[in-house]
Amino acid sequence: MRSTEPSFRRRVVWTAGLLVLLLGYSLLCLADLLLARWLDRQITLANAPARAIELRRAAQQDVAQLAAARASGKRTMLFPALFEQEAFQAIVRRHGVLPLGTQPSASLAYCNEGAGLVTYASDRFGFRNPDAAWDAPTVTVALLGDSFVQGACVADQDTIAARLAAAGHTVVSLGTSGNNGLMHAAVARAFLPVLRPRHAVMVFYANDNDDEEDSALRALALPESPDYVVREGARLRPGPAYQRLVPVWAEGEAEAQRQVARSAGGPNEPAGPGEAADVRRLPKWLALVTLRTVARSGYRRLTGGALPWSSRLAIDTLAAHCQSVGCQPVLVYIPNSSFWRPDPRGDSYRQALKAYANRRYPSMPWIDTSPDLAELGSTAYASMGGHLSAAGYAVVARAIALQLPPDSAQ
Repeated sequence: MRSTEPSFRRRVVWTAGLLVLLLGYSLLCLADLLLARWLDRQITLANAPARAIELRRAAQQDVAQLAAARASGKRTMLFPALFEQEAFQAIVRRHGVLPLGTQPSASLAYCNEGAGLVTYASDRFGFRNPDAAWDAPTVTVALLGDSFVQGACVADQDTIAARLAAAGHTVVSLGTSGNNGLMHAAVARAFLPVLRPRHAVMVFYANDNDDEEDSALRALALPESPDYVVREGARLRPGPAYQRLVPVWAEGEAEAQRQVARSAGGPNEPAGPGEAADVRRLPKWLALVTLRTVARSGYRRLTGGALPWSSRLAIDTLAAHCQSVGCQPVLVYIPNSSFWRPDPRGDSYRQALKAYANRRYPSMPWIDTSPDLAELGSTAYASMGGHLSAAGYAVVARAIALQLPPDSAQ
């Protein structure tokens, strides 16, 4: 009987230890959830006046305009960041490929921030360019970035790409809404080696200030051998990845339509906002993503504002691929609107971007559009949203053009 006592005590100790670990993990999960909800609340309070305008615009303009656009054959725009959401993420995981742009060769409904719903026709790769841009013998400027490069909520002629083209440059825009440092790197890896532009301009925005090192899409965004684009002489055509993307677009649009239907209410109306948000956040909550993100941000501040992993990856990828194909990399920063998108991290992120680039790549041009946009005041941004106005986009395009030598124009 005595011989079993040590074994019994060990089992008790192991069981107690396991229970303590489970209790500690459960408390961390609860803390992560509460912290996430508190941060959401702080953002909502800080953004309350702007949010009220946007909600009113959505109710009075967006719903009817989007419905009319869909009725006329315009498709709902799907973009890479959308596939971070659980339902959409399952689609790309099932097919093993991630879009780097929107639906290719499609008539898309984009956004409205006071000037009416903007729609546009995407090119063969799903970017906002005249399709013929991909047949040009030489591309002088490739633009990489997010919705600001895509030209959110302004007409085709008011985008950064269009303004540079009007100044005589042959331009290809590779920007898509929601892109972050990880996606900037993914697009650079997939397109720059084949596109071979003279200048590759990567545009960062204040909300790129996240790590994305643990992104669920990281492996799909950075495949070992990207096969999105193929060169045939001077002409570029979609690579094998676009065949694998055909069912992704079909299933993604079906899921988007289901979500639109659910948001309209009815018998299948989802749970209330707080509960639904918590359910959607469950995987991140269990992975303690909020706590880890806050800890990383705190560490970066304590260590002098070190740049997030994904931003470093984007800059390093840009530099490496430009070196291999002989293009000039250029970095651009666009600040957030303090009214529409208040973000206290913006200025420290801007400084960290500049410091990293200057230290690692001292010859890489750095363009901070903050002073020029500040001169415009509130008119630099849209009247009913956080993106730039036509005048704001013009300022950014002019700042970029000043860094491009005359011999890059055609």
